[in-house]
Amino acid sequence: MVEKLCTMYGEKIATIGNTTYHDFPPVSALAKVTVENDLRSAGFGYRAKFIYQSACKIEEMGGTIWLEKLQDMPYLKAKSELMKLPGIGAKVRYS
Repeated sequence: MVEKLCTMYGEKIATIGNTTYHDFPPVSALAKVTVENDLRSAGFGYRAKFIYQSACKIEEMGGTIWLEKLQDMPYLKAKSELMKLPGIGAKVRYS
């Protein structure tokens, strides 16, 4: 799925032989209104909504600057910040 996401929205960075490689897409590319429907059509299922909504939320919170700030945060603070995104939450283990 990551490769498909990169192919759909990432910038082409190289072609080696018959294979074209794409960069991971910027948040702004994933926050466009057509993204959710396009991803559903591409087989992303329920994940399409979370990818689109998370990209929109990241843009709302500051975009790349917000993401970069996460790198300097203590683990628990960064985790708390990431859990503000749609579809990201604590996992429950069942024994």
